[in-house]
Amino acid sequence: MRNIILATAFVLTVSGTAQANIIVDEFTKTKLDFDQKMEEGREQLSRNKEELKGYFIKIKGFVINAVDKIEGLNNEQ
Repeated sequence: MRNIILATAFVLTVSGTAQANIIVDEFTKTKLDFDQKMEEGREQLSRNKEELKGYFIKIKGFVINAVDKIEGLNNEQ
């Protein structure tokens, strides 16, 4: 009877350790995925910022060009 109890305790301990290892592995995978997605998000945000700066410079150039043309038309009159 004592051997059965010891064997059962051993099996529960080993299975508990195995379950703990599975949980730790899943947590590690999830954390790595999360970190990777965060880095991809940061990189995408950086690219978007640069793209927006380019658009802003283009719009600024259009506005300056339009103002110059309007002033040129006003000076002709």
